[in-house]
Amino acid sequence: MPIISNINSIIFDLGGVIINLSPGKTYQAFSEISGLPITEVEEMARSKQEFSLYETGHLSDEDFRSFLRISLAINVTDNILDQAWNAMLLDIPPQRLQTLLRLKTNYKTFLLSNTNAIHLKAFNKILREVSGSENFEQYFEKDYYSHEMGLRKPDPTIFEYVVREQRLNPAETIFLDDSSINLTGAAQAGLHIHHVTNADELFKELDKY
Repeated sequence: MPIISNINSIIFDLGGVIINLSPGKTYQAFSEISGLPITEVEEMARSKQEFSLYETGHLSDEDFRSFLRISLAINVTDNILDQAWNAMLLDIPPQRLQTLLRLKTNYKTFLLSNTNAIHLKAFNKILREVSGSENFEQYFEKDYYSHEMGLRKPDPTIFEYVVREQRLNPAETIFLDDSSINLTGAAQAGLHIHHVTNADELFKELDKY
């Protein structure tokens, strides 16, 4: 069955769907500057609530950097920390942006990302370098970021917020994400869902519309 059959609204995740990601590069970078085994860094990322707090705007950039310095037992500059934190953000293939512009003419399209202020600056820089665009505004009717909303996926409330603000019909709306956990919240909010396991294949399919 086509991904967006009987659909008039599409909500896209960002990382792993539009921008390629490699979280392992950030774990490796933190391991290198701290001397900690990469397994300890990964465990910290999974277990520490500060990462979720930062993604919901409850920690400032400075508080988050302080948390990293304490947790990793390091004393490095903001720039070094930010470079390590941003190492996971890779490229944005230009053809994906072209597809997004084309889809926007026939569908209501939105961006919904779990992210943070440091990453927002970094991926906007990547976008600017590949397209000349300052941000994603031209590619979607609206882009939503968790740290600006005070909510994060998979909480169904974040999907309900978008549906309510944009007056969408959940039965005619699909959410695309590479995280199966995030999809559970969207499904609870009544949206159609699609698990993105290969972003290149997804956009080949979307190019048909």
